[in-house]
Amino acid sequence: PEQAAAGIEDSPEALLADWEGVTGGDPDDPWVRAYTLGQVDEVYEWLTSQGVAFRFSTDERDTFAGVSRYLFPYGADGGSVVEALVRGLSADLILEAKVDALLLDGEEVAGVRYRDSHGQYHYVQADATVMATGGFLRQLERVRAHRPELEEVDLALACTPGADGNGHELLLAMGATWDNPSAISLFLHGTFDPRIVGEGDEL
Repeated sequence: PEQAAAGIEDSPEALLADWEGVTGGDPDDPWVRAYTLGQVDEVYEWLTSQGVAFRFSTDERDTFAGVSRYLFPYGADGGSVVEALVRGLSADLILEAKVDALLLDGEEVAGVRYRDSHGQYHYVQADATVMATGGFLRQLERVRAHRPELEEVDLALACTPGADGNGHELLLAMGATWDNPSAISLFLHGTFDPRIVGEGDEL
């Protein structure tokens, strides 16, 4: 809707058609197809129903295959996306916590152990545990294991420090397996000039 309001014609099918030319990825990959074809119905509409709003970027630099496709989420009341998503939940939101173990009841996961920002351990039991971790781009050994062509590339990453793959380690220890790990998207961009204090021009 934000694109349409700006007079931009686009569709999931058009995004899929542009995918290989921009990313080099296989548009027939089932993960790529799920992401491109399902993002409106399964992601966008669900998020907006939960109180998340989107701001459409009209900056000519924010394009994908020459089409303006970047949306930035925010809480509809001006708050954060996370606050908007958890407002309707009857559970506490625990921030600055690092999960370091899965709790077991027999062979089933029954919760997690985490450390708070003071290093204290806590335990949370639950009927269901969802591991929504995916980032491991700070774990360069694993990146290069799955993308050997990057072995000699000097990677300087701007991803979150939390993308260290520890969630994957917990799952692998439980017997989980990798599926399609080579489908790693690397976005090449500049870095801030270290000679300029604050937000300066990118090199």
